[in-house]
Amino acid sequence: MWVQASIDRYFFREPYSYQNTIRKLSREMSAILDLQSLLTHLSAAIGQTVNCETVDAYAKDFASPLYRRLASWRSVPDEASDAPVFDETSAIVLAMAEQRRYLLRDEILGEEARDARKELREVSADFAVPLFQDERLAGFFLLGPKRSTDPYFAEDIDLLTTLASQAAIAARNAELYAQFVASERDKRRIERLASVGALAAGIAHEIKNPLVAIKAFAELLPERFHDEEFRGEFADIAKQEIERIDELVKRLSGLAGPREPAFTTIDVRDCVEETLAVVRAQLQQAHVSVKTQYSIESRLVAGDRSQLKQLFLNLFMNAIEAMPDGGELFIKIENQLRPSGRMIIVDIMDTGKGVAESMLMSIFDPFVTTKLSGSGLGLSICRGIADAHRASIQAKTNGSEPGLTVTLEFPASSRATSLLRE
Repeated sequence: MWVQASIDRYFFREPYSYQNTIRKLSREMSAILDLQSLLTHLSAAIGQTVNCETVDAYAKDFASPLYRRLASWRSVPDEASDAPVFDETSAIVLAMAEQRRYLLRDEILGEEARDARKELREVSADFAVPLFQDERLAGFFLLGPKRSTDPYFAEDIDLLTTLASQAAIAARNAELYAQFVASERDKRRIERLASVGALAAGIAHEIKNPLVAIKAFAELLPERFHDEEFRGEFADIAKQEIERIDELVKRLSGLAGPREPAFTTIDVRDCVEETLAVVRAQLQQAHVSVKTQYSIESRLVAGDRSQLKQLFLNLFMNAIEAMPDGGELFIKIENQLRPSGRMIIVDIMDTGKGVAESMLMSIFDPFVTTKLSGSGLGLSICRGIADAHRASIQAKTNGSEPGLTVTLEFPASSRATSLLRE
């Protein structure tokens, strides 16, 4: 028995290992509900198992004819490069869709497949493995040559086609889960906005309170007009309460309909630095230090300078108020290539008290606040400005560390200009 097992392991070690790999990856795939994470995990597992030089994972963008690279793995880390983009007319895509099977470059024969063979060679791929969901080609893996220079054996093909079938199911599950999460998020936002009418009573109450104080003093003023102390007290209170009303009205006006933005090409760093100068006194008073990390690559976006400064001012003031005992405000700007194109990412991180996980999805909705005296409009205005710039805005906790990180993602200027014209 032991001798036979040893012989099996020596002569048939690849299929023995591959069967274990399939079982292991099947279990792991079932637990991953994010498409990019799924493809990243599989790319690394495939590359390490079959010992190839490169693995690239592509998924269909169902809002366009494109297949975009969502994950890649390299046996030897190299410099990041722009990924080839395939579409429904690409030779590799057409060949897999028509034949409904994998493509091995060395096995592609015939004049009609010449373009697919050429395309594989151009992207340094020896093997293309399709991911089919029903009748549609939902994505594919492109594998480079083996590091050993060996060809892809039958065992490799069996492993990869089996994994591809299971990966297609897992990818569909991840897609459905993402749709469900987005639907739930939209549902909660709609429910929140639908309740604005009911919350109007709360806003009326917030305006009514200072008016009541002013009215009470005004009614007493005729009989106590000659009381200098009373007049001084009335003047102070009236001024304070009117300023409260004025501030609330300004915020409501900004929420209801900010002016039409005037877009120009702007370096986001300039807006951040100009806004930091505005809040320098507050930072010093609150004993909050500032740390910045700016990408040396382009930070240009299409934006309205005034509105972007208002956006950053609201976010910086929120961060300062979250650190009453001092702390650090960290601002990072990056230029990243995403599946949707090149983006300018701005992270604003504080070390304050943070926000409960249950509130993260709703803090940008109107009238939601964690402050006892807050109106809940500042972050909602931030969302409105971000939306006007075709940017996304999200908040997340800092994991085991204290504080909150707000992330803004702007289309880089070359993309932003065309998007904003639509």
